Amino acid sequence: MSMMLLLWIEAAYAIDDVPGARRGAMGGSGVAALGDDSAVTLNPAALGLVERFDVDLQGVGGTEKLLGFGASAVDARTGPVALGVTWLYSRDAPAIAAEDLPGWVPSGDEVSNTRRDHLLAAGLSLPLLDRRVALGIGGGLSLYNNDLGGSGTVGDLDAGVAAVPVEGMSVGVSARDLVPFNHELDAPPSFVAGAEVAGKIGAIAAEGGLSTGAAWAPIVRGGAELRAALLRVRAGGAMVGSDTSFGWGLGVENDAGGLEYAMTVPIGGGPWTHSIGLRLRGGAGEQAPF
Repeated sequence: MSMMLLLWIEAAYAIDDVPGARRGAMGGSGVAALGDDSAVTLNPAALGLVERFDVDLQGVGGTEKLLGFGASAVDARTGPVALGVTWLYSRDAPAIAAEDLPGWVPSGDEVSNTRRDHLLAAGLSLPLLDRRVALGIGGGLSLYNNDLGGSGTVGDLDAGVAAVPVEGMSVGVSARDLVPFNHELDAPPSFVAGAEVAGKIGAIAAEGGLSTGAAWAPIVRGGAELRAALLRVRAGGAMVGSDTSFGWGLGVENDAGGLEYAMTVPIGGGPWTHSIGLRLRGGAGEQAPF
């Protein structure tokens, strides 16, 4: 679906991958997704490949007292460029590791570790060649306020290219976090390329890349969707360095929008998440003509 809520809570202060119910169920893969608001943060170029106007509402909850909600909107119909915006809020309270405790805590006192984050992101896409190719640029700001980590702001700048080389197939390349706002807390630059093949009975998406930084880490994501009339069944997984997760989900969609659910489970620690999404579409999207 869309606007992306699921994995943004992975990094403490980083504007990271933020898939919503549909993309979260498919392992967070979305660099080549068509007609999906997740492009605002995953690959802004993909915003311009489908002529559409839609609004997404999302909510997420999970373990570690996780609660989040947000909204996004995309206009790829009324002008020569496509524009998408996303706003997200999250709050959680993970367990405190021994090394993160304050230097002196009275016996019996409870130490609060509530973390709060507001993310505002935008993406701009320039479609070319009858929407067969698009160039995009985007970025965002995240305002955090944590009981133990204090408050502050991080941000990033992203760029990408997306294309529909043949009917039913889309490809994309995305460069994320190119200009960090806060060098100590922002996510390191990452580069991902991927493809998605879709038809009447379903879709398959796969992507891979590298996250740079002190230690370079491989990025692998993939997922599949089975379609039967209005019903959608999805599953996928992701690996970023040594962190792995898998997800699954259900949805009901038509040209007017959709209602979706997903669950994501990290392997080796972190919150289990449940997300729901509602998309309202102002008209059926039109992909590149062939």
